[in-house]
Amino acid sequence: MTEVHSDNVLTESRAFQLKELEGGILCFDYREDFTVELEDVQDAFRLYEEFSPDHSHKVLIIFGKFTLMELNARKYSEQKDMPTPAQAVVIHGLAQRLIARFYVLVRKNTHPLKFFGNSEDALSWLRTI
Repeated sequence: MTEVHSDNVLTESRAFQLKELEGGILCFDYREDFTVELEDVQDAFRLYEEFSPDHSHKVLIIFGKFTLMELNARKYSEQKDMPTPAQAVVIHGLAQRLIARFYVLVRKNTHPLKFFGNSEDALSWLRTI
């Protein structure tokens, strides 16, 4: 997992750690070299609802190096609405960039979304929203 400084790990799943960062940000920090399956994405959406029932938390998603999503997981995340004020996603490498470009084209959400190469830039952007 990528190092994001937070003493507040809310929960951990087989795919990620969920951390609460200052400024009302929930961080889904995915494991490295991992294939994200449909149940992992469904778990992330459920946890967002649980820890942000009023939908006020911004979301930072950090994909570990060489982490990819299987097709059903990608389709679910494209179609499912995550009612957040803004979302930043940290990606690494060409494969993740290609998936990110496609995701931007087909996603149903209307909140601001931006992709970054590191968590510092992602957090700086989220804090301006």
